[in-house]
This record gives sequence, C-alpha cells and structure tokens, in this order.
Amino acid sequence: MRHFHGSGEEERTLRGYDKEIFLKLLSFLYPYKALILLSVLFLLVTTALDLSIPYLTKEAIDRRIVLSWAKVKFTGQNPLLEKEIWEKAKDYLYQLRGKEYLLNLRGLNRSERNLLERAKVLSKERFWGKAKDQTFGLVLHGVIEKHHDLFIETDKYYFISETNLKKLSRKDITILRADDLKGLKIIAFIFLLIVVSNLLFNFGQVYTLNYTGQRAMHDMRMKVFSHLLKLPVKYFDRNPVGRLVTRATNDIQAVNEMYTSVLVYLVKDIFLIGGILLIMFRLNVRLTGMVVLLTPIIVFITWKFQERARRAYRAVRRE
Repeated sequence: MRHFHGSGEEERTLRGYDKEIFLKLLSFLYPYKALILLSVLFLLVTTALDLSIPYLTKEAIDRRIVLSWAKVKFTGQNPLLEKEIWEKAKDYLYQLRGKEYLLNLRGLNRSERNLLERAKVLSKERFWGKAKDQTFGLVLHGVIEKHHDLFIETDKYYFISETNLKKLSRKDITILRADDLKGLKIIAFIFLLIVVSNLLFNFGQVYTLNYTGQRAMHDMRMKVFSHLLKLPVKYFDRNPVGRLVTRATNDIQAVNEMYTSVLVYLVKDIFLIGGILLIMFRLNVRLTGMVVLLTPIIVFITWKFQERARRAYRAVRRE
C-alpha cells in the first residue's frame, strides 16, 4: 500500500498558529461584516447581563436579607485604628451606652467593612432598626408594642437583635421587614427581566452567528469544489480521495466551528474575565491577587495540553 505524505501546506500548519492561513480564513467573513458586528453587539450585552446577576445577588443578600445594624464596641486597645474607624463611620453610628454603639453597615463600603473586621470591634450579631421619625403604620407600631420587652428603645430608634427577632411569629417578622421584602421583590423582578433579556440576546447572538458561519462555510465549500474541478487528472492520481473529500467537508466544518464557537466566545470570555476581575479587586484586593498569581500556571498547563492535543488530532485525521 502506498503511503501518502502531507503536502507542504499541511506540514506547515502542524506548527500551530499560522497568521497567513488565519487571515485567509477570516477573509470569508468579510462579506458578512455587518452580521458579525451585530453578533458582537449581542455578545457584549449578554456579557454585561451575565456580570449583573452576581451583583444583584450580592445586593439582595447584603442589603435586604442580612440585617443592616451591628454592635460596635471601642475597647481602646488599638486607638489609631479605632480613630480611623470613627472618622469613616461616625455618620452611621448611634450610641447606646458608653463606648457601645450600633452601626448601620449599609452606609459603609467594602474597604470600610474590612477595616472594622480587622479591628475586631464589630459584633457578629445583627440588629433590625427603624428610626422613629420614619413613617410608622398602625400594624408595625402594634408589633413593637406587643413585644416591647424584646426591643431596645432609644430617643430616636427602635432596635431588636437577630436572636430576639427569631422569637417573633412569622407574621410579625413579615410586618417588621416589610421594606426589605419590598426591596427583594424589586430585585427579583429585575433579576427575572435580566434572565429573559439574556435569553433573547443569546438567541439573537447564536442565530446571527450560526447564520453567518453557515453562509461563510457555503462560500468556502463552493470555492474548494470549484478549485477541485479545475485540477488536472494526474493530481487525483497522486492524492487519495479521502483527503480531498475531507478538505471539502470535515475541514470546512472545523473552520465553521472556529468561527461560531472559538473566536466569538474567546472575545466574550475576555470581557467576562475582565469584568469579574474588576469586581473581585473591588471586593478584596489580596484574595484577587492570590488568584491572579495562579494565572501563569494555568496558561502553561493549557499551552502544553493544546500542544499534545494538536499532535493527537493531526495523527487521527491523517489515519
């Protein structure tokens, strides 16, 4: 049996990425540049929507589910740090007695909360609080009066600890946390709206992308087939039929996969990872830095895997 060696063009591609071949393949997309731009626009919108979902979840937990007040006690063990905390949080502190305060955590950003945790002046137990100058319905006032012994009443606020809050009935808790429940419903509605919008934009992006890929693949197959019809007979004597058929079918399908999956989703992943890193840096710089330090290792492992996978893939296609 005769053994057929690959052509010079094929052997050249075994090295991996080839800019000249890549540009030739991209030229088939040029007639559909408007559809490509539309697909990229859909992609950017879906990426932004994907990033907004974790943010909404965080807002629901931090601002609507977890109670907003916590007890702070200045012990004087670290005066410089406590002074810094006082300067940043004084507008959200309410004195109970002595050096004991209640702090509304919703008024602080992430770095200020980290500062409190580092100073170890923040209690783990949370409190529900409502200012007396806010609108009090008869039902809410009735719950406070009925369980007056569980509440901490000051000249400006009513407070109740999380432990005492659990002693109330479900109905009373619902009345006390009506504002939080209303906020949760709004967040849930926005969440649902984002999910539906994401579904529609994803559908538009996938449909546009696959339509473009199919049209480009059709043009490529027609060009390859037209080229084969013009070749002399002796060319078909020197090359196996299986290789020629593969060029017009499987190889072009692989190029279509590169169009519709690899390139576009590579762009999406770059934007997605960039957005995730930005959010992570805002939440915790040190932890994000530790994650980023692992990136070179991941890149090296991926590169070695691609190198071996490419050789194995070529060997299978040759056989």
